[in-house]
Amino acid sequence: MRAAPALPVPAPLDTPNNMKGGILVVLPPGYGPAAGTPPSDRSFFSDSAVDRGKTLAQFVSWFPVWGIPLATTRMTAGNFERSFFCCEWPSSPVSGVRGPQLVQQYSVKCAELAAAIRCREPRLVIFLSCYLWQAANTSEGRLLLKDALGAPQEPGRRISPVRLGAYAQRWEKAMVLALPLPGPNTTHQFVQSVGNAVQGAFRQAAVLPEASSDPLIEQASGCLVIDEKASIRRIRTELHVTEERARSLLERLRGRTIDG
Repeated sequence: MRAAPALPVPAPLDTPNNMKGGILVVLPPGYGPAAGTPPSDRSFFSDSAVDRGKTLAQFVSWFPVWGIPLATTRMTAGNFERSFFCCEWPSSPVSGVRGPQLVQQYSVKCAELAAAIRCREPRLVIFLSCYLWQAANTSEGRLLLKDALGAPQEPGRRISPVRLGAYAQRWEKAMVLALPLPGPNTTHQFVQSVGNAVQGAFRQAAVLPEASSDPLIEQASGCLVIDEKASIRRIRTELHVTEERARSLLERLRGRTIDG
């Protein structure tokens, strides 16, 4: 028996923070909550009491790994949580093709995405599928998005040192992140590996909360051994960072030990 199709993703509550200059999360259709009774109320994007489907719930769970605080319970939401909104794009699933073949099919539908962006002028756009981002970067996609996003100011910069691709790209009117669709392949290791770059994109878009912390500091603490040089080598190997970055993390861990 075929599973019932997923419901559309429930829209977050409209707020002054997401009506202009917020954070747009874009995902393909078909990844909303399981078919059933749709939520009767609206709330902020990361409210765990509202079922927006397993895909977005997994995406929300990445924020603590990145060192970015994101409230998930009511009465704790601030301006950051209220700045998110989302859309499913394209509006209906593309049938008959899979994988990279989807890029061209998505690219001709970029006018739909342009309308969503033009309406709210987000500072940051996060694609939860690199195929969606690749479609936006085709010649046809860029043409259809020009009024909404302007032109790309750089090629997409790969931000993941592991097998799965993830990219950051500055466009004229917004910062853009492309991440894989959350699922079994987006392991904890992958999420950790992009934390520093994700924070950088949030910072460039001027939407990074002040309470954010270094996403690698806790991971680095698990790499310490008695010998300093061995600790630096292990931090470099396990966190895929330069020797300079590894040494900086080690010094910060020493300072934290002395202070606390």
